[in-house]
Amino acid sequence: MERDIEQHLSNWDLFKAYGEFNIKFEGIVDRFRKLLIDLVKKYYGFEVDWEDENTDLLPEYMQDRLLKIILHDDGAMAIIEKCRSCFMDSTSQEVVSILKANQINPINLNIFDIQVAELLFKKAIQLVNVRNILIHTNFNEDFFGWNPLTELKGAKDKKIAKGFKEVNYIFVLTNLELFNEQMEKFYLHIRKLQFAIYNEEENFNENDLNEITAMVFQIETNS
Repeated sequence: MERDIEQHLSNWDLFKAYGEFNIKFEGIVDRFRKLLIDLVKKYYGFEVDWEDENTDLLPEYMQDRLLKIILHDDGAMAIIEKCRSCFMDSTSQEVVSILKANQINPINLNIFDIQVAELLFKKAIQLVNVRNILIHTNFNEDFFGWNPLTELKGAKDKKIAKGFKEVNYIFVLTNLELFNEQMEKFYLHIRKLQFAIYNEEENFNENDLNEITAMVFQIETNS
């Protein structure tokens, strides 16, 4: 028995969106990892270009090696939580005073920068939860069936105080495509936050705050 072209195309759209989500998710986590490394370097006043007059630019894998070793086996949630903690700590007035006393330029951000950063971390945690559900949900035989797929229905066990319960999830193609679209903008905002740490001219504004606020990373349940 062979699938016809319509079934192939229907399945392809869903599988493409599923794969695209995972690729973009890993890119976002990597960007948070880079942001965390930048925060630590800024915190300790260790800001270098990894080059001088007599040497070529070091390849990226040779830079910040100790921090990369420390972070190498951290999962997405751990990286984002550590990044959030470092950011909030380095922008506190107590730490800013200590940095100045040690001739280290503190991070100079406006009120929108702080609010956007806090919102980015909040949305990132929601995104990790979506990713965990998406990856670890059991879709049963849907992937192996012969009917064209426009949505994925699956179940995942959830631990609760009284043991566990089964939660049913629905992944609709349009929802996955919306996640992917939002993740592109989300990624750019993280890069902009990185840049804002070192350049006071490229800070956030209220429009950025509104755009991130409007992003929704949630999955429908059928339970």
